[in-house]
Amino acid sequence: MGVGYSGIAILFGVAAVVSVLFSRMKQPLILGYIIAGVLSAPFLQSDSSIIALISDLGITLLAFTMGMELSMKGLKELGHRIILGGIAEVAIMLPSGYLVAVILGWSPLTAVFFASAFALTSTTIVMKTMRDSKESIKSYMDTLIGLLVVEDLLTVVMLAVLSAMGAKHAIVPLQIIVLVGEIVMFAAVSLLLAISVLPKVINRVCETGNDEIIMIVALGLCFALALFAQELGFSFVIGAFVVGVAVAESGHKERIQQKMTPIRDVFLAVFFVSIGTLIQTSFVIELLPLAIGLGALFVVWKFISVTVGFTTMGFTSRTAVYVGIAAGAMGEFSFVIGRLGLQFGYFSNQIYTLIVLISAVTIVILPQAVKRNAAMYGTMQRRMPKGLRVYSLVVERFAEQLRKQFNRPMKMRNSSKSMILALLLNSLVIVSIIILTALFVQNSSYLISKIGDEYALLYLGYTLAITLLLYASYNTISAEMARFFGLKDLQSMFTTKLLGRILQAIYAALGILTIVSTLEPMMYSEPILGAASIAAVAAIVIILWRGLSDVTLSFPSAQNSKNDAQLSDADYIAELIKG
Repeated sequence: MGVGYSGIAILFGVAAVVSVLFSRMKQPLILGYIIAGVLSAPFLQSDSSIIALISDLGITLLAFTMGMELSMKGLKELGHRIILGGIAEVAIMLPSGYLVAVILGWSPLTAVFFASAFALTSTTIVMKTMRDSKESIKSYMDTLIGLLVVEDLLTVVMLAVLSAMGAKHAIVPLQIIVLVGEIVMFAAVSLLLAISVLPKVINRVCETGNDEIIMIVALGLCFALALFAQELGFSFVIGAFVVGVAVAESGHKERIQQKMTPIRDVFLAVFFVSIGTLIQTSFVIELLPLAIGLGALFVVWKFISVTVGFTTMGFTSRTAVYVGIAAGAMGEFSFVIGRLGLQFGYFSNQIYTLIVLISAVTIVILPQAVKRNAAMYGTMQRRMPKGLRVYSLVVERFAEQLRKQFNRPMKMRNSSKSMILALLLNSLVIVSIIILTALFVQNSSYLISKIGDEYALLYLGYTLAITLLLYASYNTISAEMARFFGLKDLQSMFTTKLLGRILQAIYAALGILTIVSTLEPMMYSEPILGAASIAAVAAIVIILWRGLSDVTLSFPSAQNSKNDAQLSDADYIAELIKG
């Protein structure tokens, strides 16, 4: 037999048996493919390069078909609410993954890669789960599909950043500027090709009417642009995605997609099997408790981030909750980022195995959660703590006020413009603090060797500077928020006060974690950061609780003959905000 033939035979044979068994047990096939890879791994050592090549083909074809789902017209039809909601939920997910990695004692760049993998939802797993559970006909599916499309687009951007960042092997401000320039240039060229050049080529080929020629040309363009992207230092996924967008713009998407889907599914199955072959079984027992905990965290935090992002954009709580439940699965592109981390040396086999195990946990949880989404929503409505409901109403009110201003940009109030500018500028301040802290920790060994005991003074000076920056940033946003609402009535006063508490909680947690993370060079970081994380959570809970307990409202006694009555009843406040 030729080189690699026996390996492929074993791989497909084991995958076939396991997939039949999992189908009979009504378990996710993707989980079966991963287990097939684990079982096949001892027999595939000599054929690992062949297996890796086939799995790369599968992920390339997946990116190609993803691009076919995203035309410029389709992106416009999604609407700005879904696009902004998707961006918001990924923005909420990323810090949680970064924080987990920091708590586990990983380096800043490793944390960035892990956070990116931890933020992504699996389109393949979610859509198959929805079809199997007969949820694909429900009204919220359009919103869910829109979210998945937005996440796919963000995945491509993240892969571009990570592949370029990985090659630099550092987070340096000047390199970040160069990196952004390279990405913008590549995106501009890709967009030009996808919209104006490649669709014409595809249309001309499709005029021949020969399906074989159409498929060869489409695949040729797909792999050619994938290779071009890889040669420029980006992920090959990006090039395949661009050609998919071009196919969508050509008007022959259905014809090519129909032919491409079976081929993609076969290679994608091999990709999931290859994921299993990379799992270090010696780590599985050791990492399983952590994986179960982080898998549960992913499901819960994804639910929270989607619900917050979409209710903020004006979707009903029912739609946001259902979409949040359905989006709770990590998958294929988390594995791609994991392999990228392995390739650049930021991930060990242990971390990679942990990512796969986390995904497996979410794959097991998702079907059960989707089947019970109605019951879960009903329970949440009945048992949601009054305080949490009040805070959610306050955030919705704030978002609604902002949306009204964005709907009339030419007539936007000065206070609204000032508020938006303050949010943007202070977001940059926070990002700068995070980058500076990463650089401070990264260069701490050099600083300690140069200045010795005086490093403690430098540390104190740095923490004081960070504290002052955060305090100034908080005060700026608080002042703009008060100006935005005008404090003209009880609703505005109460909303401003509670939003101020939310800001306090965010800045307190950020300050604790940022300052404590700089202790890493001086002492063992894992227990210190664990204690800091507990302190940050405690600070958030205490501050938000005080936001409810210390709010007192004075109002005239026209209704109940009690002058200047002091109230803090959450039910009354909720009704007031609904008002």
